[in-house]
Amino acid sequence: MICSEVLEHLLSPSEALKEMARILEPRGYAIISIPNELLINRIKKILIKLRLFRWLMTRRGEYREMPERMEDEWHLHTYPLPEWFKLFKRFFKIVRLRKIPFFWLPLRYVVQLEKIG
Repeated sequence: MICSEVLEHLLSPSEALKEMARILEPRGYAIISIPNELLINRIKKILIKLRLFRWLMTRRGEYREMPERMEDEWHLHTYPLPEWFKLFKRFFKIVRLRKIPFFWLPLRYVVQLEKIG
């Protein structure tokens, strides 16, 4: 099962994880990706101070401007990674963590979870 960049948008990520665990077969895997909101917000804040944000973050197409904070772009949750882990551990065993694009610049986390039981 794959859940990419969804949980931060839901009213109750815990309920979604509970349902994922329910429908997975025993020892089944879920792959979850979540943005590193805190780091992304820090980078945006630096770009704003340097007056580079608008120039670098102007989008083409339907959405012309990127919000200054991740919470302003339909994200309901900005948990730090330990909080996500606490949530995941209620229903899954954490098997693997990947930091994307690089371990030293983790803009996103991809987590492999195994159903408990």
